[in-house]
Amino acid sequence: MKALAYHKFGGTDVLQIVEEPKPSIQSNQVLVKVKAVSINPMDWKIRKGEMKLMSGSTFPKHIGVDFAGIIEEAGTSSFTKGDEVFGVVKNSMKDGALAEYVAVSSTSVWKKPAAINFVQAASIPIVGAAAIAVLDKIGNLNADTQVLVNGATGGFGMFLLQLLKQKEVNITAVAGTNALAFAKEWGADSVLDYKKEDVLAGKKAYDIVVDLSGKMGYTNAKQIM
Repeated sequence: MKALAYHKFGGTDVLQIVEEPKPSIQSNQVLVKVKAVSINPMDWKIRKGEMKLMSGSTFPKHIGVDFAGIIEEAGTSSFTKGDEVFGVVKNSMKDGALAEYVAVSSTSVWKKPAAINFVQAASIPIVGAAAIAVLDKIGNLNADTQVLVNGATGGFGMFLLQLLKQKEVNITAVAGTNALAFAKEWGADSVLDYKKEDVLAGKKAYDIVVDLSGKMGYTNAKQIM
């Protein structure tokens, strides 16, 4: 099968399409024919060598965690061949999702809802789980809670805005000009264009600040809380 791998840290030019054996599965695993994969910041940071303490420096390495596809072999799981699923690989550097097939634990895949396509399903696991983790850490929310989401329209923000909206809080989203409509569509009550407005210079105060851009910093965030 074809897979994407790299033998040294660097830019996208280090990525190579290689031929590898089609994975064989253990009884507790499923074999999935991959239809779509999503890329997260962690993937390119590892590839560039920015996370060597986690990744180590042994090569070759693979890439991609989130995937969606069709069950090829079901093992002893409750899945059947032909089921449409989405899921994650346990070790993206060893068994990256950017391959024609992946062998993963049956507990690492879920049936794909019929209402979404493979591309949409592949975007869910990492950022969706992260958004849920943020909600868990925030704790109690109500209609009076003022939440600012800075950098609100990446994959993480797309899920977080929708989950916050279900809590009926008041959401202010900070995004670029071209993404403001998406922020409103996903649940923001008000939007700020960071190219035109400085949220730190505003008079509005927030109960919670979620900085998904990584650029605001805790000291700055405290000024508007």
